Amino acid sequence: MMYTKEILNIEKMINDVLISLGEEPLFLNKNFITYEDLHFSHWVKLLFIKKNSLNITFVLSNGGLRVDIDRAEEIIDISYENLIKNNEITKQILLMIFTSTIMIQYCGEHTTFLYFIKNNTVKKYKYSTTLITICFRKCKEKIYTPIFPEKESKRVSRHL
Repeated sequence: MMYTKEILNIEKMINDVLISLGEEPLFLNKNFITYEDLHFSHWVKLLFIKKNSLNITFVLSNGGLRVDIDRAEEIIDISYENLIKNNEITKQILLMIFTSTIMIQYCGEHTTFLYFIKNNTVKKYKYSTTLITICFRKCKEKIYTPIFPEKESKRVSRHL
C-alpha cells in the first residue's frame, strides 16, 4: 500500500527503535498485526501480539501517533508536529515502551496506573475514564517483563 509521508515518517521512527533493538521493521515484524479493516494510506492500526505480553495497539495517522496499552486508551498520543519537532524524545518514549518492565494497577473500573520501570527509573502514567477519581477500592496489579529486552551487545544508543 502507498502511505502518506506522515505515515512513512512515523513508521521510520518506530523502525529506528525496533532495528536498534535487533528486531524486524514494523510492517515485517511478526509481532505486529495490521487491522486490515482499518488500514488506509493515511491511517493504520496495528496490534502488538507476543506470548505473555500485554495488549498494545499502535495507531499511525496523518495527525500523529497514538498508543493504547491494555485498557488505557490514548495513554500516549503525540501530534504529528510534536513527533517531528521532538524526534529524539519520541524515540525515547517508544524505547521505554519496548524495553521497560511495565506494571499496571487497576483501581476500580475507571482508573488505571501504568508504571514503566527501567534500571532505577520509574515513569508513572494515570488513565481515568471519569472526571473524579476515587481510589477507595483495592487495586489489582499485573507486571509484564520487557517486550524486547535490550541485549548487552546491541545496547541502544542514547542518541537514537
